[in-house]
Amino acid sequence: MIDLQGFREEIEHERLWREDELRLLKNKVQEVENLDKQNILRKTLIVMLYAYFEGICKFSFTAYVRNINKLAMENHEVSWSILASSFNKVFKELNSTDKESIFNKGRPDDSELHQFSRRKRFVEEFSSLMEQKVLLNEDEIIDLESNIKPIVIKKVLFLLGIEHSEVDKWSGKINKLLRYRNNIAHGSMKDGIKKETYQELEDEIFQIINSIVLYLSKAIIDKKYTR
Repeated sequence: MIDLQGFREEIEHERLWREDELRLLKNKVQEVENLDKQNILRKTLIVMLYAYFEGICKFSFTAYVRNINKLAMENHEVSWSILASSFNKVFKELNSTDKESIFNKGRPDDSELHQFSRRKRFVEEFSSLMEQKVLLNEDEIIDLESNIKPIVIKKVLFLLGIEHSEVDKWSGKINKLLRYRNNIAHGSMKDGIKKETYQELEDEIFQIINSIVLYLSKAIIDKKYTR
């Protein structure tokens, strides 16, 4: 069983140093006397807030996967979603278009024949595959696609076999952060960000992060990674 307290402490440690950086930057902005300049400098806080959000999501999901791997369970013990993720390399080989060395002489140009050969090998090895230890590839499952949209979070939760309908409730807030970050990058927020606007957005993002951690914690309590 995954150590829930250890999992939560991992994430808490990661959050603390990231929030310290945000707090330091916020204090520096407040030290500027001119309000207009404060608003302009606050644009850097939006960029940092996005980095914080993506970083914590990446770390939390990765910690969940890493803890599953540490359990060294066999494939027949895990949930169907985790099993499918564990078989990712097997499925890629199964769907390959490479020619198989079926006959002693040459390799016939017959895609169905080669596909059959791969399927035959899969069924022959299935029993032994189910007894192998689960080893999830963190990079393949936790791919935030350099732009952490709501659908990306839903995709990761789905791959992990975790309920993801709640993400729809966060979509507006996540998209607002993305819109602000993109507008800053494209130069369409020249006047900057007011203190109240930033603080509201930060509070919303922190609430989403809390919800994601609770989601993962509940999955650990309910052993969603097992069959």
